[in-house]
Amino acid sequence: MTQRDLNRCAGKELGNAELKLEKLLKQLGISRDDPAQKAWEAYRDAQLAALYPQEDIPISGTVYPMCFALLKKTLTEGRIRDLNALKTQEGDVCGGYRAVNNKDNGLSGKSPTTQNACGAGATEKMLSHW
Repeated sequence: MTQRDLNRCAGKELGNAELKLEKLLKQLGISRDDPAQKAWEAYRDAQLAALYPQEDIPISGTVYPMCFALLKKTLTEGRIRDLNALKTQEGDVCGGYRAVNNKDNGLSGKSPTTQNACGAGATEKMLSHW
């Protein structure tokens, strides 16, 4: 795989994580304008800027987009994990803040299996060989 391929795969993995987050936010009734969501996005953006500042793009070269996307995906998956931890069954008054249907909605942390080279975790697996 070329660096361009790795960058593309990392971007695709990020897009998948962002779609899962959007689905979960909708399920929980949390809007993009919710103060808590805005605060998390500010944290995420600050973390990304601290570790991958724009002025480092010329130094990092072609690997920069992949590294940036992998960190953003990791942060997004952390947000999904944290929001999932807040979900409760009706009657569980201490376990979370919203009663939701607890059926498997694809957000349980299990990655879907795919047939292509950009499947869940493909980029990390490729990098682990370096």
